[in-house]
Amino acid sequence: HAQTHAQTHAQTHAQTHAQTHAQTIEILPFFLFPGGITEAIAEVVSQLAEQFPQCALHLRAPLGATPQLAELVAELATRELGQGTRLRPAK
Repeated sequence: HAQTHAQTHAQTHAQTHAQTHAQTIEILPFFLFPGGITEAIAEVVSQLAEQFPQCALHLRAPLGATPQLAELVAELATRELGQGTRLRPAK
């Protein structure tokens, strides 16, 4: 389900920009690592490149698990806990 949603989302946005005569479209998948969803997005980008040859489509690598991202997540979690928000484990 998530894979289909990601494909549809990427395709819709890229088509919209390509149809408005954009010359270049940069695609940055907001995922920590490559996998099935990013592969599906790459397939859509390949199809769109054929459909819109006048538009350069650039699929960038996923964000990656970096120390900066870990620090940001820790900061956000600490801020939420400091505001009295109680995090509950999933059932």
